[in-house]
Amino acid sequence: MGKFRLQQVLDYRQRLEDQARQQLADAMVREGEALSCVTRARELLEALREEFQQQQREGIPPQEFSLYLDHINLKVAEVARLVEDWEAAAGEVENRRQALCEASREKRLLEMVKEKQLLADRKEELRLENIFLDEIAVQQPKR
Repeated sequence: MGKFRLQQVLDYRQRLEDQARQQLADAMVREGEALSCVTRARELLEALREEFQQQQREGIPPQEFSLYLDHINLKVAEVARLVEDWEAAAGEVENRRQALCEASREKRLLEMVKEKQLLADRKEELRLENIFLDEIAVQQPKR
């Protein structure tokens, strides 16, 4: 049986698939971290709003009222920016997932070629073995 001629290509495809899998894992970690940042920022914003409402009920001086509003507006902008970062990270996860699927598909195609070659080699080996056994049978004297 011969060696698979495209083994180096198959090995390369395997490395590409492994690399794509690692890149997907890294992207998923970044997405999780971005989501955690969004969650924390939203919680802080909600706490700030509750504090502001409490201060309003108790009577808040006009200067502090303006400061609270400015702070809330900054936090809203921060949350919006963090949500954009998270959406970008989610998009990157999807891109990496597609890249992994493509790498896996390309590797699988080569594996199928290898399997077909192995099957063809095995059939050829059996054919040659049968020819050899037929020749031995013909050369033996009849009893």
